[in-house]
Amino acid sequence: MDDAAECFENILERIHFHIVPSRDADLCTSKSCITHQKFAMTLYEQCVCRSCGASSDPLPFTEFVRYISTTALW
Repeated sequence: MDDAAECFENILERIHFHIVPSRDADLCTSKSCITHQKFAMTLYEQCVCRSCGASSDPLPFTEFVRYISTTALW
């Protein structure tokens, strides 16, 4: 672990696997999993062509922490 965000993410994953050991962290829908109920976010990734406007189907995925480059924020 290199920083606090990675530490936080690992703690949430460990709590998840302690509460719901038989479920994949990305697909957890358990009502008893506090890490997913309170901290997880479902994101949708979709690509759109700037030339023709065509787009891909939305790809849903779940994350506890979203890493974004600071240069992508501007």
